[in-house]
Amino acid sequence: MPEELQDPTPDVTPPVLEFDGTWGDGPDPDDPQWLSGPEITIRTPEETSGDAEAPTATVDVNPFEVNTGDIVDRVVGALEVVGDTVTKYNDLRTYIGQRESWIFAVSSEADVGGDGNPYNGGIHEESTTSTPGGGQWNWETHTVDDYYGASPQQVTQLNTYQHQLLTASADLITLVGQYIMAVDAAAQAYANIDYASQFPDPPQITEIF
Repeated sequence: MPEELQDPTPDVTPPVLEFDGTWGDGPDPDDPQWLSGPEITIRTPEETSGDAEAPTATVDVNPFEVNTGDIVDRVVGALEVVGDTVTKYNDLRTYIGQRESWIFAVSSEADVGGDGNPYNGGIHEESTTSTPGGGQWNWETHTVDDYYGASPQQVTQLNTYQHQLLTASADLITLVGQYIMAVDAAAQAYANIDYASQFPDPPQITEIF
């Protein structure tokens, strides 16, 4: 512990994290997110005059393949890990909250004074007996200090650090959850594109013979 306490940074309240890893029942045709497919207008080539501008070159994009099933499998696996992490974080938050009022002051909750103040009665006298000599018990008194050495001001500072670390952990878990949502959104976008894509019906063939 430092000889002089530094002014503690502002305290924070670690949040309780919630986790929802459930999935829906699949595409809903009435949901605007799930498109019914674009309206495609069939156009036939038109003759151009000699004064027409030459068509501009299009960007050559290499074909690529997206397997939305693989993406979803990885999203589900990541959700299982994050769900377990959220449970462990909340358990640790509860564990710390139940002990932070005394854990740095006394060796066990049983040593907290009757008024609930862990700083009362930390130093006390205990009497013990030694091997009797000449038929008489020899009583010895010892001074016992149940403190770990942390003062109330130091406990406040230590708890502030604990709260900040817990909050930082919660923020990190939340960022991981947001990343998983982004990956899932990408898979949904590709699935929507595939769902919305369609080829037009072929034009009616007119017999010319």
